[in-house]
Amino acid sequence: MKIVLHIGVYLLVTFFFCIIVDQYVFSPKYEFLLTEKFSGDKICNPYKSINPNHYTPANFHAHATLGFGLFNGKGSANEIWNRYSQMGYGFHSVSQYQHIDKSFDTAKNYIPVYEHGYNLKKTHQLIINASHVTWKDYFLPQTLANKQTILSQIAEDTSALIVLNHPDLLNGYTNNDLKYLKNYDCIELLNPAANSFSQWDTALSNGNHVYAVGNDDLHDIHNNNQLSRFCNLIYAPTKDAKEAIASLKNGSNIVMWLPQVTGETIFEKIQKIKKSNLSLNNIEIMHDNMHVNFVHPVKSIDIFGQGGSLVYHGNNSLHVTVPFSSDSSYLRCVFETYDGIKYILNPVYRYKHQLESRNFIASTYLKKMPGNDIFSLILISLWIVFSIWYLSGVFPLFKPFSFRKRLLRRV
Repeated sequence: MKIVLHIGVYLLVTFFFCIIVDQYVFSPKYEFLLTEKFSGDKICNPYKSINPNHYTPANFHAHATLGFGLFNGKGSANEIWNRYSQMGYGFHSVSQYQHIDKSFDTAKNYIPVYEHGYNLKKTHQLIINASHVTWKDYFLPQTLANKQTILSQIAEDTSALIVLNHPDLLNGYTNNDLKYLKNYDCIELLNPAANSFSQWDTALSNGNHVYAVGNDDLHDIHNNNQLSRFCNLIYAPTKDAKEAIASLKNGSNIVMWLPQVTGETIFEKIQKIKKSNLSLNNIEIMHDNMHVNFVHPVKSIDIFGQGGSLVYHGNNSLHVTVPFSSDSSYLRCVFETYDGIKYILNPVYRYKHQLESRNFIASTYLKKMPGNDIFSLILISLWIVFSIWYLSGVFPLFKPFSFRKRLLRRV
């Protein structure tokens, strides 16, 4: 029994040793080059030419029962799909932890999604249009280099859109992280657990063209209070999955923040979505000005710029004009309609030559540092010495190396 106890202790210590060493010693190190703020003569305007009637609601973050209920989801994938479909959503993915649900993979509006991450600080990612699951993660609180390593591994799935989930939850992604991290596409701006406006503005202010999404992060399909809290309006005229991916990639999607009423019925939620009026006509850039044009007056509008600073506030607005001079980097709008729904638009921003790909940006601003082979060798050697010292008191096989006993005799 004593031998079994010794072996158990040794294996437990070895397990934690491997976790710590893998994360903090063997994990790749990077030189992070800080990108400059947006600048240039060209302008990226996701809302230059849109048709409000071609937008459809979408939710990409919902959990069903998986693994005998161990993964914090209640209800089946079928129930989630059917309920969101009943509510008028054009896209409604089931995002299981480390698993791609394929229950409706033959539908033209099916998008494969999973939530990546199993760590203490909930540094999670939502992988949209995933082709496979990436299993690597770091369990303990992650360094900047740890986070970049995970994002870079997930980004090897070139078809996938990578979303940083609820960054403000437990500081899973800090403002400082968002200055430097690369190889991701979007930030989950609105989530029931955290709103992450500060992190988004930090990323944008440091020249990272990342877009916003908002999701219910549903864990119980039978709880109506978890439905339709936040959603995405996706520009998809025919409600095809390819259109949805394109909308998320080019930033023409809009994040929708719906007012919440505890105990609201499904019928009331359906009516709220059906009666909602986007009102946005388009955004135009002319003569160093940004013009935001609405079909109907909106209750209020706020426009934010570099550093998340408020540059304009207006009420009962039909047309809004704000300066967007050559030294302005980006502007983003938040407006509220008279039904209490808030709409968060992606930024209009400047660039110089062309919009670079995720991979090109990462290869330009991330420099992988060589590993410290000597330190690693010393660490492994020390572990071998410790193992022999510890096991020499347990197994006769290690008796020739039992300097542990000789040391104990001297003591």
